[in-house]
Amino acid sequence: MKILSTILILIGILSNMTKQSPNPIDLNVINDYYEGLQISKESNKPIFLFFTGLNCENPKMANDLIKNDSEIIKRLNKSFVPVILHVDDRTKLPKERKVLRNGKELTIRTKGNEWAHIEISKFNNNSQPFIILIDSNEEILKSPISGKLTKEQILEYLIL
Repeated sequence: MKILSTILILIGILSNMTKQSPNPIDLNVINDYYEGLQISKESNKPIFLFFTGLNCENPKMANDLIKNDSEIIKRLNKSFVPVILHVDDRTKLPKERKVLRNGKELTIRTKGNEWAHIEISKFNNNSQPFIILIDSNEEILKSPISGKLTKEQILEYLIL
């Protein structure tokens, strides 16, 4: 009986070891635009701003690449404040607010609405994935990249 329980414990340990992420480096990501601006001011680092979503193939591929590639993660953590905003985030805001865009009044109800509004109103874009480098004053440091992105494109983009 002792042998059987020992074998089962070892199988459990080995099973958990194989389930661990192959990438032990974590991306220190911020999921709030305004918090990212504040951290950028405090750290004097530019912002890697990534507008994404969970429902389309290209954003999902870019998400996986950015969050799982150790070379990209190292560069982001070292030189940038990584801010990842999901435009389809359905988390309700504490209070709805009205905004004007193109002469129309819109209601911002969710975090995703807020991030999409920022992407459209500040960066004149409404598609994901969309990556742009900005400073803490929201000045654009480099022309954005979007679409189906490769590791090489992202690493090249991270050179200022």
